[in-house]
Amino acid sequence: MLHRLAALMLLTLAACCSRAPDPLTEVLNPTGLHFHPVMGPDDPGTTAFLYEGKTLHLGPQKTFQLSRVHRTLDINNRPALGFELAAQDQDAFEALTTSLGGSRMAIVVGNRVITAPAFNEPLRLGGQITGGRDGFSEQEVQDLLTALIPQSD
Repeated sequence: MLHRLAALMLLTLAACCSRAPDPLTEVLNPTGLHFHPVMGPDDPGTTAFLYEGKTLHLGPQKTFQLSRVHRTLDINNRPALGFELAAQDQDAFEALTTSLGGSRMAIVVGNRVITAPAFNEPLRLGGQITGGRDGFSEQEVQDLLTALIPQSD
């Protein structure tokens, strides 16, 4: 009887840990996130994007590859998107977020600004994307996860 219980526990553990990620809550090896510095309207080389009813003027795009994105909760218990950077982009991302020193950086997914936070401290391994002052809905987080699923050619 003890052997059957141990075998059942191993089978349950194997099924639990070897399953594919649930696409509703997690994407492994997603497409990259696009980051743009928020600049002034008179700065050369900017592109105008609408965000929360205001026009943002965005500078050149920097793309970072991710190893994982997942549904999580922000500090207000609202849906958010967590992300982990691929190892090869961690140093560059830390350098970029260090250089910002409180400046805003727009995060773009699918040609849409999803948030434009101020980066007050360096990030290295990843972070959490919240939906700004109103937060994301469950559907918005799901749509972001879907947008980050790599498309096969």
